[in-house]
Amino acid sequence: MMQSIQRETLVETLLNTLEAERYVRGPLLLTIVDELSLSDGLAIAADAARAILEAFHGGQVSESEFVTRIGALRQLVQALAAPPESGEVLIGDALSRAVPRYAAVTATASASAA
Repeated sequence: MMQSIQRETLVETLLNTLEAERYVRGPLLLTIVDELSLSDGLAIAADAARAILEAFHGGQVSESEFVTRIGALRQLVQALAAPPESGEVLIGDALSRAVPRYAAVTATASASAA
């Protein structure tokens, strides 16, 4: 548990730096993916960070969308670290904002189930 809290703090610091330091975004995002990948509880956040990294390298995100997705990734990491009863609702919302294609898949699945 203590290692997870330290990892979350490190990721938070990296996310703050990522927003401010534009010239090192690629390497910082890669470091964030690596840190999140080290914890089973943060695997969803690692996948979201990986998707942001791919979109960033592909030039598929504007500056404002990038900042929005990083903010959503921060909220996702916080929700995943929160107690289950408080984090469950926040995870889906943050994930859909961090990785927009997740929101489209979820909406399609919900429509199919109805």
